[in-house]
Amino acid sequence: MVILIWMSVASFCQTAREKYNFNLLSNDILQIVKETKAVGVSVALIDNYEVVWARGFGMNEIGTTDSVRITTLFQAASITKPVTAMAVVKKFNQGAILLTDDVDKQLISWHIPENYLTKEAPVTVKQLLSHTSGITNKEVPMYHPNDKLPTLVQALKGESPAENEPVVMAYYPGKTFSYSGWGYGILELLLMDTEKKNFPKVIQDEVFDPLQMSNSTFAYQLPNEKFKSIAYGHEQNKVFEHKYYVMEPLSPGGLWTTPTDLAKFIIEIQLSLIGKSNKVLTQNSTKLMLTPVLNDYALGFTKERRGNNVLFFGHDGQNYGYICSMLGSVENGRGVVIMTNSDNGWKAINKIKKLVGRKYWGF
Repeated sequence: MVILIWMSVASFCQTAREKYNFNLLSNDILQIVKETKAVGVSVALIDNYEVVWARGFGMNEIGTTDSVRITTLFQAASITKPVTAMAVVKKFNQGAILLTDDVDKQLISWHIPENYLTKEAPVTVKQLLSHTSGITNKEVPMYHPNDKLPTLVQALKGESPAENEPVVMAYYPGKTFSYSGWGYGILELLLMDTEKKNFPKVIQDEVFDPLQMSNSTFAYQLPNEKFKSIAYGHEQNKVFEHKYYVMEPLSPGGLWTTPTDLAKFIIEIQLSLIGKSNKVLTQNSTKLMLTPVLNDYALGFTKERRGNNVLFFGHDGQNYGYICSMLGSVENGRGVVIMTNSDNGWKAINKIKKLVGRKYWGF
């Protein structure tokens, strides 16, 4: 089947124009989108600590002419976790949250249910950030946008209208890596209890506003007056009846954003690492955030070496109908963010990563 492709107006940096031929990159990505039958794809490229290029490909909804633009919002899925982690580490840096003390003593609205595992050792914020807390790794449910959604405390308790069981300890704290969205749900509550604000307001104040991430939101009902271009979720090239699903708690995967906004997030980490920016974190706090605990997972980020042994930090994300990935180099200010709105998005993402690495990063 022939898929028509529409492209948004690209955003360029003059120095990058001289360094790269982005017309060729656009053509190559167009071909990848056609080959993989991805519905919509949005990409932002970072070079020398700047967003040098961004473009949208394909459609917000299959069968329409509603094209992806660089301002089109996608669900970031688990990329929400490092954004949450940045706010937590900031509060630690300010002395409002204790990183290695018992998190249960810092919580107000809910407490981890006691069992034989909780008597082994206390659960810490650092463990929750690095998925080593032992909190259950069961899936966080997704809801239709018009469903009656549980509060965060109802979700943690497993009370109606939540569609999950109560959150409990499943492993000894600090002894194993077990990826847990619910661990981040506890961090979400910790931020709310600490700041006496709802979670979207905390992230707006602590991350979005300082980094000028103006196309990022935790809104459940989209599109709205501010955010008009939304990429809807697809499975097997069919749009969901309700267009997309939502998550409660929000911190494991409820962020809507763009590759350009996530690129700003990456660049701030990169600049902070070399002591050239502290809009959110100090240099030492950023280094702490990128220090692996177990299995190359740090405080909200994974670490990996790619190509010719270049060290990157980043995170992937996958919700129903959305797949995305972001990478930032630890040195030299390079990176890429790719977001898709279809369940076959991995094919496009992996091909685009290889393309960028081969043609623009030299590996």
